Amino acid sequence: GAPGMTHSMDDILQADLILIVGADVYEDNLIFSNKMREAVRRNSAKIVLVDPRRTQWEKWADLWLRPLPGSDVAWINGLTRILIEKGVGSEDFIASMTEGFETLRSSLQKFTPEFVGKAAGISPAELESLAGLYQSAKKRALVFGSGVMQQASGEEAVKALCNLGLLTGETEQSGGGIYPMLSQSNGQGACDMGALSEFLPGYGRVEEEKARVRFQEAWDRLIPEKPGFSYMEIFDKASEEGIKALYVLGEDPFITLPNLDRVRNGLRHLDFLVIQDSFITEIASYADVILPGVSFAEKDGTFTSMERRVQRVRRSIPPMGDARPDWKILCDLSSRMGYPMAYANPGEIMEEIAS
Repeated sequence: GAPGMTHSMDDILQADLILIVGADVYEDNLIFSNKMREAVRRNSAKIVLVDPRRTQWEKWADLWLRPLPGSDVAWINGLTRILIEKGVGSEDFIASMTEGFETLRSSLQKFTPEFVGKAAGISPAELESLAGLYQSAKKRALVFGSGVMQQASGEEAVKALCNLGLLTGETEQSGGGIYPMLSQSNGQGACDMGALSEFLPGYGRVEEEKARVRFQEAWDRLIPEKPGFSYMEIFDKASEEGIKALYVLGEDPFITLPNLDRVRNGLRHLDFLVIQDSFITEIASYADVILPGVSFAEKDGTFTSMERRVQRVRRSIPPMGDARPDWKILCDLSSRMGYPMAYANPGEIMEEIAS
């Protein structure tokens, strides 16, 4: 599947259960938070908050569970196991739209309520209460944020939540759905444009020849057949001296990655580090070169919202100091390295995207 919401934000108005995991929706996206409040008013939607932190949604929650940090995989799999045992699942959806269900069922056997209690700090009674609320609902929305994605086992936790959603067909159910709360304003747009190790723009997989050929013809360059390293793997490979140079654009792993000692260790093994950003970030203190980019107010282009709505951005002030638009910096660098990029403006880049 492709990263992103399975439904529009308005769909959550129909939900009668909203499961919030590791997300401070009130702070991260007030518009979406207000739509969730509207679901409570319209449908008397039940709210389950699973987060060790106290957030605004704690005071509106029907059930607040506080698992041990980093234990999301255990309690999510434990919940899925109970629901399967109770016969809560969309058999037609599972048979027609998924694969590997029996493998999943077998993998969940160890996630008993007792195991979850020890691993996650959620008691069997609390887990049963959650299962009861989930079972009684008709349209379930799963909302999760950086508390899930930015932990050492974040990838596994997201997969577990997706399995939970697939169990009852929430990816197809109007009013249900899976709603990741991306912390960066254009995080969805970056993913859509291929800023992921395993995907090309539009989510064609790197290992699929048909997807590679399409972009090889457009870009007149060969594309490697194997995916690159993931965000977290980059710093492991740097420590192993498999990566000698790193270019970081508009990102600070000291904020977004777990295990900062691993990040620091990887940075120490690099020969060359370039930072391109509109602000001096913590990782910039390790940089050999800093390229000053512009802020949102100094650029033209588009941002893609978390529901994949493309929104126009217009420059309101000229770039400050030596700052330059990110696309111009990348075009100049690419041209000097032997691959000319002669875009005149962001509109020409959008024309290529649309083609």
